[in-house]
Amino acid sequence: MPYPDSDLSLAPLPFNKCTADVILASSDNVAFRVHSQILSEASGFFEDVFSVPKPSLSRQLHPSVDTSDNTQPLYDGLSLLHVSEDSQTLEHLLRFCYPMQDPSLPTVEELDLVLEAAIKYDMPEATRVLMDRLRGFVQVAPLAVYCVACRHDFEDIASTAAEEVCHQDLQDTHVPQLRQISVGCYNRLLRFHENWRPTPGTDRRYLSPAPPFSFTREPRPSSLSSLSEATGGPDMTPETLPETPVPGSPDVIDLPPAQAPSNASFTYSMRHSDVILRSCDGNDFPVHEDVIVPASSCLERRVRNARAKGDGGDAGETLVTEVGKVVVLLEENNQTLSLLLQIIYPVGLPLREGFEVICEALSLPASIK
Repeated sequence: MPYPDSDLSLAPLPFNKCTADVILASSDNVAFRVHSQILSEASGFFEDVFSVPKPSLSRQLHPSVDTSDNTQPLYDGLSLLHVSEDSQTLEHLLRFCYPMQDPSLPTVEELDLVLEAAIKYDMPEATRVLMDRLRGFVQVAPLAVYCVACRHDFEDIASTAAEEVCHQDLQDTHVPQLRQISVGCYNRLLRFHENWRPTPGTDRRYLSPAPPFSFTREPRPSSLSSLSEATGGPDMTPETLPETPVPGSPDVIDLPPAQAPSNASFTYSMRHSDVILRSCDGNDFPVHEDVIVPASSCLERRVRNARAKGDGGDAGETLVTEVGKVVVLLEENNQTLSLLLQIIYPVGLPLREGFEVICEALSLPASIK
């Protein structure tokens, strides 16, 4: 039902009681009548908010009333605070604060929204409970849990989830949460998988020795040498690092070990690829649309046109459908296209000896960039 004298709707029980002294308005215009004392006990943020002396409460908020004098907004005689969370997330969060049964939160997506709000509003007990809930999803959604843990800097949960990702061989699958973590976090997961080995006589796997780096944070310079030993890469001691990093380039300590050009063979075994890039000399490179589209506006346009048109056209513009996958014909040869894909994907970087190939890649027409 509409909330009196406003465009807000009243939240369901128990957040509609007349004993409340504050109203929280969600982003989708639902009013939650809450008790400031309960929120102050559960949240350091709200404790600080409610400890600040209130401005004048003599004026009711109304479209025709000027509130430019910083008068405290009111609804139904109570202080009104707008929050950025939607009503479902806010209700779940408040149920962790009140003495009632906690919400079920059956998916990682729902849990993550509430967890983010609990951290934002400095709710330590709710955060602790939600972290335990997040651990419970490791077996069923390890990659999503890994992403959530990395985003919130939960190193122990990220480490456990990374092991399960490798155990289930899910490191090259896609989950929406991948869009919310850095390339470095995903890169470290792939490097962890490179050293993953089966334990004889069991169905479990382990990494030995344990990774000396953090999944959620960049390694410190003092740990570069041990990091190189664990990942099989070059010795990246301070003496071997470049004195002046290239502006805008990724941190050298977060790059995988250099490898010789491999014609991007790493793409051949990738599961769930949905696009094929075909070089001018007839080599096919199965790739993921979610990876190549952000890297190239041209490829985004060509893939989009392929979905719409199906087939036909000249080389460089031809987009056809083959075995359910979009095929994009490019003017670049196998070696150049391989180099570009090794740069786009978080895998071993090509050696610097292919100077002519790099020059050719840099001279590509703007249509492929």
